[in-house]
Amino acid sequence: MIGQIIAGIILGLPFISSNVSSGAIAATSTLADFGIIFLLLLTGMQLDIEKFKKAEVSSVMIAVFCTFVPFLLGFAASKLLGFSTLVAGVVGACLSLTAEGANLDILMELGALNTKIGVVIMGAGILDDLFGTLFLSFALLLAHATGLILFPLNLLLFIVIAFLTFKLFPYMLAIVHRDKSLVSSFSAILVFCIIIASISVRLGLSAVLGALFAGMIIKLADHDKHEFRQIVNDLKVLAFSFVVPFFFIRIGMFLQPQHFIENWALILIVTFVATFGKIAGAIIATPFTNLRLAQSHLIGWGMNSRGAIELVIAEIARANDLIPISVYVAIVSMAVLTTLVFPFVLRYSIRHDRSILR
Repeated sequence: MIGQIIAGIILGLPFISSNVSSGAIAATSTLADFGIIFLLLLTGMQLDIEKFKKAEVSSVMIAVFCTFVPFLLGFAASKLLGFSTLVAGVVGACLSLTAEGANLDILMELGALNTKIGVVIMGAGILDDLFGTLFLSFALLLAHATGLILFPLNLLLFIVIAFLTFKLFPYMLAIVHRDKSLVSSFSAILVFCIIIASISVRLGLSAVLGALFAGMIIKLADHDKHEFRQIVNDLKVLAFSFVVPFFFIRIGMFLQPQHFIENWALILIVTFVATFGKIAGAIIATPFTNLRLAQSHLIGWGMNSRGAIELVIAEIARANDLIPISVYVAIVSMAVLTTLVFPFVLRYSIRHDRSILR
């Protein structure tokens, strides 16, 4: 993610972008749109409600406090800085979320995935996905504020269509399964996602919402578990090696070096509030868990990693002029910095006290 954003910044430099054709820029934008769709499709397909029901109390409490404490602090800090309630709401939402995928890679690399710390962080990430869905819906509602009267009606109609589709999808899948071909099943899921996303756009909603619902419908359908895991893995390879990078590249293309120089103070404030909010949330949750204070502190650093849904929310807000470029730069910079910090903190903690993982 970080490398792709940096690549976008480089491509966006005036002396480079001036030599890039408008057709290439348009193609990059189109692929970036597909990147968001694939990212949300995967989010929906991996949103495990059953695991959420079984999540242990420690994970639930950590997730709740690590979501709402940074949200409230981000909202309050934005208001104190003179930003509108709308901007403050977007900032609070972006500060409250966690990038579970980034944590998974880091915990696996350091052999800490199946430890007590790893289990709580990943368990809290399940609930965090639900909060991310709610905040994303909130951002879409703000983006369609000009058509606020029609938005609830269109959303209701879309939910009805999604429900009917949910009832029909298993029959469609059964027909596809007659071929006993993984390629056919994979293609059917992609086509289904694009159809649902297109319906969402036609109703004046976002393709992002359609892709998320499509992923959830696919997840809830009756699948062969082995085949479904294979499809998800193949989709991850396709998405993260081809289309999703263009989403992060487009984010970088809207960032210029002068933006960081002009807004360094805001970047530091947002990053500090984001980090303090996550760590404070984890520490406040300690009495309601079976964790030691040192463990909660480390988990707070883990929950501080970002770089997924919060960037989608920021991109939607930027594209719809809901936030100024200074806030957009601060949110993206915060996501990069907080993701970079956790591996160093985890390595330092393990080196000094291996028992902290148990």
